[in-house]
Amino acid sequence: MLEGVEGTGKSTVCQFLETALKKEGYMVYRTREPGGQGSPVAEKIRALILDPHHKIWPETEALLFAASRAQHVRDVIKPHLLKGEIVLCDRFIDSSIAYQGYGRKLTAQAILEINRLAVGKCWPDLIIIFDLPPAIGLKRKRAARYSFDRLDKEKLAFHERVRKGYKILARQNPKRYRLVDVSKPLSEVESEVLDLIKKFLKRKMK
Repeated sequence: MLEGVEGTGKSTVCQFLETALKKEGYMVYRTREPGGQGSPVAEKIRALILDPHHKIWPETEALLFAASRAQHVRDVIKPHLLKGEIVLCDRFIDSSIAYQGYGRKLTAQAILEINRLAVGKCWPDLIIIFDLPPAIGLKRKRAARYSFDRLDKEKLAFHERVRKGYKILARQNPKRYRLVDVSKPLSEVESEVLDLIKKFLKRKMK
């Protein structure tokens, strides 16, 4: 799973990884959250979550993310895992911990409790966190002329708390998380992340 604050290039790198791993002979499926490519219900919840015209309470937001994730796991992720495929996901449960737990101050524990039912036994094996100062990430998004959704429009302090949350997760479990500095050129980030995944897959197959 690829995680990180806004504007870190996760989506671009995820596309690169899909192509690169397929060339290596792996069966790969790429998806993203909120929502889930291949799950109409999850996508409808995504549209509601990100709509900048709605005021959504933090608790409601956390529950909507979990509901979307529950559908995504069962409609998309589990079926592809059962086929023996590698599932690359741009955001998953750690986004909820960082954004709603730390960003919205609901606590990481509260988010974990909400999501245990949502994901069941479908937890990611490897989480790669793309680290970048939020001010730079948001500037990148503006420069690329991305439209800002409801979460993008939050104050910088919110995004700073999100980044802090990701760093705490990485420190707490360094075996499961990998923190990657993405202030480097894109090609360097792509190579580093691909190398991390290939090494992980080789260890897992032993």
